[in-house]
Amino acid sequence: MAIEIPIQMRQAVQRNSSRCAATNIRKASRAISQFYDHALEPSGLKSTQFTMLVAVACHAPIALTLLAERMVMDRTTLTRDLQRLEEQGLLEISPGTDRRSRIIELTKAGQTALLAAVPLRAKAQAHIVEHIGEERLSSLLEIIEEVVVAVKSD
Repeated sequence: MAIEIPIQMRQAVQRNSSRCAATNIRKASRAISQFYDHALEPSGLKSTQFTMLVAVACHAPIALTLLAERMVMDRTTLTRDLQRLEEQGLLEISPGTDRRSRIIELTKAGQTALLAAVPLRAKAQAHIVEHIGEERLSSLLEIIEEVVVAVKSD
């Protein structure tokens, strides 16, 4: 049985959620992910996979813990996502210096997939720049970084 929500409560929730950083950033994130997923479709990669491959390519070989920190992800989620990329042959995950550490590197197939996706991602990025401008995009990215720092400093 549905519960009737009082109008005052509904209005308060709507007011608060319309200004909520988490709600609006997640909404933007979903829209951007869908946009990039569509743009990257010919490469066979999702935007999240592309982001991980780029992070590994830029820092390889990289320890899983350090990669999780750089991507602002918890180790469990990152491990699961990386395992999928390893199963696809795009990454190699090998033991680190101790039993608990893992080292991540791109495979040749990962390099090939990344190279195929780069121009598609560049085209998507150009579309965004065309619609909001380079200056506004730069400002947006600076603000996002400030938000990340603010919430990670607590």
